[in-house]
Amino acid sequence: MKAIAKIGPIAEYLIDPQILEELGEILPEGVQGDTFECELPDEDPCHAAIIDCLEQWAFEPEPWWEVDDDLGELNLYPYVIQRHYEAADFGNSAYLQPRPTVSFGNKTSPPGILHLQADSIPSGEDIGIMRSYIVVSDRLKGLIERAGLKGFVFRETRIHGRERTGLRGEYWELTSDLILPAVAPPCTVLDALGEPFAGDYEYGCYLHEGRYQPPELHYLASEVESLGAFDFAITNERFGPDDHAQHHLVTSQRFYQFCVENALKVDWVPVRVDAA
Repeated sequence: MKAIAKIGPIAEYLIDPQILEELGEILPEGVQGDTFECELPDEDPCHAAIIDCLEQWAFEPEPWWEVDDDLGELNLYPYVIQRHYEAADFGNSAYLQPRPTVSFGNKTSPPGILHLQADSIPSGEDIGIMRSYIVVSDRLKGLIERAGLKGFVFRETRIHGRERTGLRGEYWELTSDLILPAVAPPCTVLDALGEPFAGDYEYGCYLHEGRYQPPELHYLASEVESLGAFDFAITNERFGPDDHAQHHLVTSQRFYQFCVENALKVDWVPVRVDAA
């Protein structure tokens, strides 16, 4: 896994020549005319030096949560550390979050049964994502059921507009009824105001891990082991905005290998199981 820090661009009206000169001494290639912007490995010493320099000049990273108008007076700059995974990262993880790469639409669905639009389901695709829901075809449902995997639950969906597209077969929400324990540090759970989540979904519920994207789920090994063997489970927390927050699916290395063997279009985020 490679972690790349992305800093800037820092707004031209915020950065004066002296600041730009100091930043240029740390990383000359980051100076872009009258502003500063760079990408470099997380572990590069210049990364920490740039952040320290900006902090000394009273700059602050842009908050990812909703901000009040008075924050507009602060010297804010974009800053994220983007994780880039390789196949070995997935192969060495006991558990992962599946993230299908094919969209099955992004329309709001009422609570309960998931509602899909037929014209949002690409022909021939066996797995896709609708908002954060994972949806699979009849064909893939059958393959999962015959693979000996543990813990899956299929929920029926409602598909609208079939007559316009000729879409055939049923599609199912893939989930589980096994609930994981609460996440453990270093990740935290915050609301849309950047405050610790206190159970009120009015302001949403978001997984947060400093500046890292995507944030990774962390669990204590003793708590995961107490659940016994499983291939599918859902997070204790419901992540997302207000009423649309939902449990996220976590799957095993066995399901990862199943997806690879069946050439399914799925990306992944490793789930960390920590000793203490």
